Order: sequence, then structure tokens, then C-alpha cells
Amino acid sequence: MRAIFASLLSTVLVVTVAGCRHRPPVTPRPLFPMTATWTRPVPATVEGPLAADTVSVFVATRDGAVRALDAETGRPRWRVDGRPGVVAAGGGLVAVRGEDGTVWTMDAGTGSDRWKAASGVRGPLPAVLYKDAVIVAGEGLAVLEAATGQPRWTVPEARATAPPLAWGPWLFVGEADGAFRCRDLVTGGVLWTYKTTHPLVAAPVVDDEGHVLLGTTDRRFVALDPRKKGDVRWSWKIGGDVQAPPAVSGPHVLFTNHEDVLYALRRGNGHLAWRASLPSRPLSGPILYGDGVLVACFGSRPGETFLIGFDPRTGQRQGDLKAPGEVRTPPVIVGDLVVMALRDRAVAALRLGSLEPNP
Repeated sequence: MRAIFASLLSTVLVVTVAGCRHRPPVTPRPLFPMTATWTRPVPATVEGPLAADTVSVFVATRDGAVRALDAETGRPRWRVDGRPGVVAAGGGLVAVRGEDGTVWTMDAGTGSDRWKAASGVRGPLPAVLYKDAVIVAGEGLAVLEAATGQPRWTVPEARATAPPLAWGPWLFVGEADGAFRCRDLVTGGVLWTYKTTHPLVAAPVVDDEGHVLLGTTDRRFVALDPRKKGDVRWSWKIGGDVQAPPAVSGPHVLFTNHEDVLYALRRGNGHLAWRASLPSRPLSGPILYGDGVLVACFGSRPGETFLIGFDPRTGQRQGDLKAPGEVRTPPVIVGDLVVMALRDRAVAALRLGSLEPNP
């Protein structure tokens, strides 16, 4: 009996493996065609980047108002006046950071006030919401309690030049003295420093193995190991500055730079997987959607912006589309919509290709 069972099991395994070997390749889900879904005029210029959660897009405008727009329809969900600054969202909160360092938080669903705090940190960067913390970076660095606005710690001498990134127990900050610092998120103390020639302008990304992937303004892209005091795992020389955050897609890290190129490097060793030319200077870094990646690029004519799509595995171009106006800040993805702030006082959404699984 045991011999018969073993024989049957062996046969099943052989058939299963053989069947797997002959399965057809999976076709990538399309980015294109894209269709215009809605456009919502706003009474003043959009200030800073958009923010979003799963149902709403949050917009700060130069008249000091903050709006929540329904992501599916563009209809207003709520509006709060007297909140000049730039907006961020996360954990059910919307945070507005004013130039003078004032931070207001509101309920993301209703717009009702939660708290107001003076962080003492001036600057134009949006706040970062991470778990139970609100991080404010600029002419100083401060971490506030997300529930109350009470300060946890402040480092007045820090001068952040790029949005910080919180990950696990660490806070990664590019600073004006050309240093990329890893700080203890609980205390603010410096754990290690990686020196760059020029100050950074883009936040890094951390991959699923805990490695920091960082684009610089001295023509390098590097991978650092935060568990080994920022040791350099690999470094890749490039011909232009990285001015937007990278993105991780499978075994690759993707980034744009001012060579007008979208790069894909292998995360394990930094070797070039592929590179794709962009038609003009990128407005955004790579924006992942389904099995594709989008890059927003300035057009060849004033007032033009194009969305270019690529296969992140091969770099093959999937298509492109002219945006409904000049895009002011990098687009955001909400569900199957790409939402963008337009320079002519409007927010617009395009519906991307189907996200339905392949048969």
C-alpha cells in the first residue's frame, strides 16, 4: 500500500511540475487607455503636493483652504478655511503644515479639528504621518504625538532639504550640510551618517530587505545597510541629479533623473537591468500601478504634461497620454484613478487601464 501511494504521489508531482512549466506567460495589466473621469475647479492655485487615502484626495490651496474631494467623482466632501500650508494624510488624519511651523490636524473623513500645535520648525516641506507620530522637517526637526500634538523631541539645529522617511525604528533625513542621517525615531539621536557632496532633494525608499535606496544630487544612486551603520552595499554612477523618490518593483529599484531617463537597477547588486529614455524632463519619479509604472514629464511646449507608461520588468514603453492641462505637482494614484493638480486652478482624474485579473 505504501509503495502504491508513493507511486501515485510521484506521478501527481511530475504532472503538476510539467503543467507549471507549460503555463502561458502572464500578460501585464494595461495602463492604457486612460479616460478622463472628472475635473474639479478650485478657486486658488494648489499649494504643494496632493495627499490621498483610499476614498479621498486632499487639496490645499493658496487661499488657505483645505478640501477633501471624493476620489471617484471629484465632488467636495468637506472644506476647512484658515489652514494655509501644505497637506499630508495618513492614519485617518489630514495634517496641514504652515510655513511658520504651525501644524493643524483634522479628521480625514469629516474635516473636524483634532489639534493645533506650534512645532517651531519653519519650512515648506509637508509633514510626514507615520503610525502614532507627525514628523515636521525644515529649519529644525520635530516629532509630535499624532493623537495630541504634544512634542516628543526637537532638534533645532537640523536643516532638512528633503522630506524625511520613517521606517521601523529609524528616521532618515537628508540635511543641508550634505549629510544623510539615520536618527532614532524615539529620541532623535543620530545613529549614523552618510556624507554626500551636495544636499539631497529626494526622499529615499526602503525595500523589503530593509535596505535604504537613495538617489543623490552628486550623480550617484546608492544602497545602504542601516543595520551596519549605513555601510554602502553598492553604488551606481549616473549622469544627472535624482530629484524625486525612487520606487521598488520586484527585484528592481526604479528612479528618474535629469538625464531624462528612467533607470531600473537590480536591488541585490546595483547592476543595470534596463534604462528607458523619457521624452523630456521628468516632473515625477516612477509611480507604480498594477504591473506598470508611470512617469509624468514636462511637454515640449509650454503648458504641456505627458504621462508615459512602461513595463517595470523590461522597460518596454506601454503608451503615453497628454494630461488635460499643465500638471503642477506629481500625480497620486487612488484605486484605478490617477489624480493630478493642474496649474490652471483645477484638480483632474484619469481612469487607468483595467485592474481585473487576467483570465
